[in-house]
Amino acid sequence: MEVRGIGIINVKSMFGPASVLPEKKIDLVIELVPWEKDTSYDRLGDEKQYTSILNNEVQKLIIPVSPGRNIPVIIETAARKVRLEEFGYSAVEELVNIAFKK
Repeated sequence: MEVRGIGIINVKSMFGPASVLPEKKIDLVIELVPWEKDTSYDRLGDEKQYTSILNNEVQKLIIPVSPGRNIPVIIETAARKVRLEEFGYSAVEELVNIAFKK
């Protein structure tokens, strides 16, 4: 596996045989980009983007980051949000329903 800034690592050698699987589905790609003041970002999280990996469409989130942000917590929150959406829950829909008392 390549870890940007570190290089190529052998996951099995570093973390043991239980750390690798013969295959695994990729559910989400997260791209961390530097936060820019004059850039418009999706604030509601309802604009879905996808990327192709080996001819499979995978949801992609672009997350702007800046120094001081807790990146592991942000990534875990993003992954949990996507997992909840797979089960049919939408925080955006819930907010709209509350705001318009549906």
